[in-house]
Amino acid sequence: LLAKQPDKYKRIIITTPVIEADEKLGFLPGTVEEKLAPYTYSSMYLFEKILGKQKVERMVERGHIHIMALAYLRGVNIDNSVLICEEFQNTTPRQAKTLLTRIGENSKFILNGDYSQSDRYKNHKECGLFFSMDRLKDIPQIGIFEFADSDIVRNPIISIILKRFNGDVEIL
Repeated sequence: LLAKQPDKYKRIIITTPVIEADEKLGFLPGTVEEKLAPYTYSSMYLFEKILGKQKVERMVERGHIHIMALAYLRGVNIDNSVLICEEFQNTTPRQAKTLLTRIGENSKFILNGDYSQSDRYKNHKECGLFFSMDRLKDIPQIGIFEFADSDIVRNPIISIILKRFNGDVEIL
């Protein structure tokens, strides 16, 4: 991404709401980046899988990949960047508004989440993902894509697991 269009995007910013999945890790020592590492692991893992661990490490060292706390984005304009926010279903509507109003020049935001995997809300209509999609769905400059179970490209067993968890009948 960065090598092909160096003048358009200068960095990739990874952020996520810091919400634990039904367990508490307690105090995490270290820098903000080190504290956020467990929460941004999935994004970094995918980058390493695609680009290789050494290239990703170099990109982090050079500031081309930057991990940023969602809580510290207030007052920041994100320019010339691709921002990825994982687990957007765990944002509050206020966090979603704060994040979405950080879009600067030549930037692209990728926000992803799954209502059924919220660790904060029982009613998905209360979360920042629903709030954002509901209010922004008719703006032509904003693309919204909703995946179906049939779009799963990981292990095929996941589709069967999801059907079982969702109460659908699946004959093996």
